[in-house]
Amino acid sequence: MQENTSLPQLMAGIVRKDKAAFSHFYRITSGKVYGLCVSMVGPGARADDLMQDTYLKIWHQAERYQPELGTVMSWLMAIARYRCLDALRAEKRHGEVPIEQDWLASGAPEQSEQWQHQELKAHINECLGQLAERQRRSLWLAFFHGFSHLEITERMDQPLGTVKSWIRRGLMRLQQCLQTKDTEIQN
Repeated sequence: MQENTSLPQLMAGIVRKDKAAFSHFYRITSGKVYGLCVSMVGPGARADDLMQDTYLKIWHQAERYQPELGTVMSWLMAIARYRCLDALRAEKRHGEVPIEQDWLASGAPEQSEQWQHQELKAHINECLGQLAERQRRSLWLAFFHGFSHLEITERMDQPLGTVKSWIRRGLMRLQQCLQTKDTEIQN
């Protein structure tokens, strides 16, 4: 497998059940997936299990990927995120959820990928830091703790429409910021 093989090419291989394509896909994406899992459920066996579950789903359902709906990486991260949210909802805690300044936990499965993870973490932290506190908190509760919009309205004592607007606008600003960062890295 060539090192410069693109993610869509690797997905085509995974659809054909090409184990080399899957192995290469895992090697170049697992740091980001693991970082997301750790940031959502904490380090340890649960994050490892959720990451494994994500890649099993990719292996068994690769043909469901639809390029017109988004990039391979966004599809992969959405699967990981939903796996984590399902786990969080199954064990939902009661009480106040802390908002941390360091939005993503550190660590990556392989030392060689750690710098990539740290760079991504820094970009996300920087972009989240540019959001208004209410947008940042709404996003944190929704995406890192799995709360529904209604649950967020209760925690933040705000109307449903307001919370939905904060989340929508926060996501739009976050996307713009991350795209700008991605463009800066590529240039």
